[in-house]
Amino acid sequence: IAMAAAALAALLTVPAQPALAQTVDDAGMPITNRAGKTFGVAAHRGGMDYWPQNSLEAYQNAAAADYEAIEADIVFTKDLHPVMTHYDHVQPGCTGAGLWIHKLTWTEVSQLRCPDLTGAQTVPLPSFDELAAVLVEHPRMSLFLDIKSYPGQSAAGRRDYAKWSVGLVKGAGLLDRTTFISFSWSQTLPTLRKYAPTSRLVAYDHAQLSFTNAKRAATLGANAYGAEMRYATATLARYVQSLGMSFTPWQVTDAEGLAATIYFGPAQLWMISDSPSLLQQQLTDGTIDLNPEAARVSRILPSAVKISSGTYRAKKPQYPKILGTAVPTADQRMLE
Repeated sequence: IAMAAAALAALLTVPAQPALAQTVDDAGMPITNRAGKTFGVAAHRGGMDYWPQNSLEAYQNAAAADYEAIEADIVFTKDLHPVMTHYDHVQPGCTGAGLWIHKLTWTEVSQLRCPDLTGAQTVPLPSFDELAAVLVEHPRMSLFLDIKSYPGQSAAGRRDYAKWSVGLVKGAGLLDRTTFISFSWSQTLPTLRKYAPTSRLVAYDHAQLSFTNAKRAATLGANAYGAEMRYATATLARYVQSLGMSFTPWQVTDAEGLAATIYFGPAQLWMISDSPSLLQQQLTDGTIDLNPEAARVSRILPSAVKISSGTYRAKKPQYPKILGTAVPTADQRMLE
């Protein structure tokens, strides 16, 4: 597959609105494969390969480009003002680099400037209201809202972020076209489900391979669960589906991962990309194989994977279980 490195940042479940598809074929119909799955494109952080990430410029241009959705990140200042940025920690290259947004007021944050694509410090951090205004002007566009946290944040603080985020989305009239994303979902999912009971919730996981986490995400009300693609396996995908969730891995950067995600993905699959125009082109011109077929491949393990009674102690597995057998985490993926 001819695609830019890291062109795919993630894959997510789509809202049930196929009539609103903008990524279409020559006949104006949604891109659909032989299995009936439809595909769409979302701009990761507004399309960060083309415009400054999570900037008002990016949001406006992504809307003008007619992608299906924008993916954006939200944090809060100490006076509870919502700021659209992936990082609570002000990044190198920005004025005020090293400061923490949750320790600043909105007045202080509004004075910060981050680099544009030339490196000049000209880009302000937008508020949620600015993003919402763009979406209100483009009623066909959906939102994937990633609720961020910061190191050391309390569970109560993370729950507050979730509650405040839902309130903002509701207040802007965007709840019916917003999917909430969380990496700290063990704290945020119950709150999101409480205040947005019918919204789509995606639990992303940093764990290498955890069937336990997938089950917990389902118990807490997630509609989709995703591990980082390099740790995802066919067994995990099937297990996630058996729990009634969509399998939506993140950090998909190669052809094999893309094929697996399409094969195991939901009926309506939107791909979140740093380069959304490139991805849209690849979907419409047939560059991406939308009809991958499963094949069993045998690989020689680089080293032995020990599975024995010695793995257990005091009737409790020392390692996570894979299909009933305890296996060290570092060796789990080799068994797939």
